Amino acid sequence: MPVVVTFCPAGSFAVPVPLSGLKPRSEAETQAELQPAEVTHAVFPKYPFNTVVAGSVVLEVTLSAKGEAEEVKVLRDLPPLTAEAKAVVGNWRFMPAAFNGYPVRSRIVLAFVSRPLVR
Repeated sequence: MPVVVTFCPAGSFAVPVPLSGLKPRSEAETQAELQPAEVTHAVFPKYPFNTVVAGSVVLEVTLSAKGEAEEVKVLRDLPPLTAEAKAVVGNWRFMPAAFNGYPVRSRIVLAFVSRPLVR
C-alpha cells in the first residue's frame, strides 16, 4: 500500500496535495490479502549443562515460500543459549506466509526465554 508524505520546509506555505486515489483500508481487507507465517512443529532447545543464566535469545528467521528456515539472524544474544536456539530452529516447520492466497517468502521473530530455576 503506497503511503504519501509531504514535507513542508520551515517558513513556507505549502498547499495541501489532494490524495484522491488513496483510501484507508480496513483491518479485514488487509488480513484477506496477507496471512502471516505460523510455527507448525517446534523442537525445544536443551538448556546447556552447567549453565546458570536467565534472559532471552531473540532470532529473526527468514522463511522460504515453502516454509523452510533459510537464514537465522540473532537480534538478542545470550551466549550460553544462542547456539542451541539457532540449532533447533532448523528442525522447526512453518506454514509459509501467504499473500492473496499464494505462499511468499517472509520473516518471523522468535523469542526463546530462559528463567532461573525456583526452588
